[in-house]
Amino acid sequence: MGGRLRTVTAGRVSYALDLRGPSLVLDTACSSSLVAVHAARQSLLTGESGLAIAAGVNIIVSPQDSIAYSQGGMLSPDGRCRFGDASADGFVRSEGVGAVVLKPLPDALHDGDPVLALLLGSAVTNDGQGSGLLLKPAVSGQVQMLRDACHSAGIEPAQLDYVEAHGTGTPTGDTVELSALAEAAGGERPLRCGSVKTDIGHAEAAAGIAGLIKGADRPPRRHPRLPACVLPASAAHRRAAGRLRRHREHPAGQAGPQGLLGVSSFGLSGTNAHVFIGAFKDEREPVEQPAPTSKGACLLVLSTRSAAALRRLEASSYADHLGPDGGGRTQSLRDICATAATRRDTVRAGCGPSAPRTTNWPPS
Repeated sequence: MGGRLRTVTAGRVSYALDLRGPSLVLDTACSSSLVAVHAARQSLLTGESGLAIAAGVNIIVSPQDSIAYSQGGMLSPDGRCRFGDASADGFVRSEGVGAVVLKPLPDALHDGDPVLALLLGSAVTNDGQGSGLLLKPAVSGQVQMLRDACHSAGIEPAQLDYVEAHGTGTPTGDTVELSALAEAAGGERPLRCGSVKTDIGHAEAAAGIAGLIKGADRPPRRHPRLPACVLPASAAHRRAAGRLRRHREHPAGQAGPQGLLGVSSFGLSGTNAHVFIGAFKDEREPVEQPAPTSKGACLLVLSTRSAAALRRLEASSYADHLGPDGGGRTQSLRDICATAATRRDTVRAGCGPSAPRTTNWPPS
């Protein structure tokens, strides 16, 4: 019975990892996973938790919701999501799961954890009656969300370099979101924005965590086109949104010199979430590996369901992680190998490269 209950999802993770702190499922529709990040951050700030896992998952198991979205004119006829584009005509549903581990920075540095980004601030608000309709987004609500998030992070909106937008690719949703960004950011400096939905579609409850992971990792964007958005009739909004120019992203898809990114996620019922993340420059020295013992080597167990996947994904991922610029440079090779051997399922295709603990990784 537990496998069919959404309420058991968080409890299953806690059971598998033997976690004893707060464990709960949040449902605010499409903003659920970013609201979970906000709740996890609050738990860390109050000292309730010392480490938090915030995650989102979306699985499409029946056609009912897709039929309703289609009848409501929300789905793109050709299955492509074009955030901010003049040809935007809806979104495409997608499945996905994502998770982030949050930890106070001093503790992460002390424990030698890899740090992808800094979570600087967050906010959750609701539109209330701002749009006059329950299911219609409101500019005023999104502006308040952005200002509250800025206050939480101790920054000014004009300092923002890039926004990973909710960006569903619907004419109404995009117009409201771009107008709110323009009003909140102000100033004359252009603000870059994009949406992971142009690459993976709308993962609904997992959409916010997908945007956060993209913001932390900053991959390049698909379908790069300059948009011509439909703007509100207000002349003031037109002038403001004119300053919010959605350029082609940097070659690496990253933020500007300040490295300050915002991530937005909006729920159908009007619950909005925004988090600010900043770049982290890892200045820690690589971990000094223990001197070789009589065993002389560490065995790294690699395992996937096919030989092709083993070569293409598993081996290359570990090579990147253990390379000179990878996160593994600050981790113990012994710990990495122990995790791969004991904390993952072993399936059909596998191999086990080994190397002395003091050797340079990855092995050639």
